[in-house]
Amino acid sequence: MQTRKAGLLKLPQGIGFVTIGVYVTASVLLSHVFPPNYDNCEKNTRDLNGGTKIYGEKKFNVILCGNGGDENFMHDKIRMHIFSEQDELLAERTFYVDWESNRLRKLVNGRDYLLYFDASQNNGYRHKISMPPTWLDWMRARLPLAN
Repeated sequence: MQTRKAGLLKLPQGIGFVTIGVYVTASVLLSHVFPPNYDNCEKNTRDLNGGTKIYGEKKFNVILCGNGGDENFMHDKIRMHIFSEQDELLAERTFYVDWESNRLRKLVNGRDYLLYFDASQNNGYRHKISMPPTWLDWMRARLPLAN
């Protein structure tokens, strides 16, 4: 008597690597073909409490740039870059700020994290990033579609 196995769909060997390769290639191409326009870095860094941060004995530079938002100063898309002392990009995040609202928007320094607030409607409001950033943060910073 033959028993029937509940089978899973068999995929060709290596399909995971191909999928990751396509994703990385698409991310890099899209970021170079349609680069986002971020500016006002000095003003946004100052207004959002960025700049030099010290965690443990290490210094980090947090730079915040925006795309300007709409005519009501709402939905300004902010790109946060965290650099090491040697100017190596360690982490990148994007989030939204509404400049005219009373919502929290300045970065908050925790003991081993940085807290930022996202005003977008489809995201949780509070977000943490480990300080120093993890290797996963380093990897995400190099994959534009991961942010």
